[in-house]
Amino acid sequence: PISVCAYCRVSTDKNDQKNSFDALKKFFNSFFNEHKNWKTKTIFADLGISGTSLKKRDKFNQMIREAKSGKYSIIITKEVSRFSRNVQDTLNIITELHNLGVYVLFLTEDIYTETPDYREQLIKASEQAEAESRKTSKRVLWGQRRQMENGVVFGRLEMFGYNIKRDNLNNQYFEIIPEEAQ
Repeated sequence: PISVCAYCRVSTDKNDQKNSFDALKKFFNSFFNEHKNWKTKTIFADLGISGTSLKKRDKFNQMIREAKSGKYSIIITKEVSRFSRNVQDTLNIITELHNLGVYVLFLTEDIYTETPDYREQLIKASEQAEAESRKTSKRVLWGQRRQMENGVVFGRLEMFGYNIKRDNLNNQYFEIIPEEAQ
């Protein structure tokens, strides 16, 4: 028997991504059942967490710790971008796992880190995932700047010293709270 786990992650907790998240978990359970020699079959999942950093990815970090301790031989994930959107993090983790005899299967890219030629494919897919993340970040930032130019306020509603109000045209603006101003 082979100890296997799967990892899935979605970047936001919006409804469409929650549906994707649920579909991924259902897919992995079905995929596990197709392999009778697999045991353990745990799914680790982070919802609403970015893949650009290892911080705050509690389930991912737990999975890696458990894999390093020998609990799993294979980690399965849908694609490289779900595993990580940081080339250096991906390569460091995969190398460390590989040296311990733990392999990762990336389904979409058909990369299995037990094969001798995995590294070049993994680097290319990781670079694409990281580049897509940077591109998305620039797009979001550009959109937020356009919205701010039109009076949209980003940030918390409970700001010290200010209230966020709306004018007759529904544009947002800051109102100073005199007793908190100083």
